[in-house]
Amino acid sequence: MAASGSAGAEAASAEEEAFLRFRRHDFARDGVFQQGLSDVTAARGALSSHDLLRLKALFYNRHVEPLDLASYTAWYRQHGLSPDDSQSQDGEGASRNLNSQSAAEVTSTKRLSLAEIMAYVQRGEPVPGSRIVDVAVASDMEFSQTNVAEAPRKPWEKA
Repeated sequence: MAASGSAGAEAASAEEEAFLRFRRHDFARDGVFQQGLSDVTAARGALSSHDLLRLKALFYNRHVEPLDLASYTAWYRQHGLSPDDSQSQDGEGASRNLNSQSAAEVTSTKRLSLAEIMAYVQRGEPVPGSRIVDVAVASDMEFSQTNVAEAPRKPWEKA
């Protein structure tokens, strides 16, 4: 019995350590997170603190280590903590900074969906972020048949 109680305490301690690592993760300096945040805020506008926490948890789950957001939420409420002590430094500040950027800056970094690219092409407009490559058609002279070897004769043609 004591072993199972001890294992439960160790599991709780390991989970608490995971929550503390999540709280210490530097989302403000994480370039992958910041790119995702800029994509989301460009599409949806400013995020609420709850949506920002959900976005951080999703990112953390995919790129760092597994984290159960419901358990984390219960844990920080149980301990009388705010959801994210650093959110005023990185998340909300990053959201405000992104909203203050010009529209041209936001669209230049935004990844376009296939539908958006097709819309640009159908309207005849250049696709943002793409390069125009000058492709010249090869002339017929470059592919003349004069240097091509004659095909070998078939067995029934040899006579």
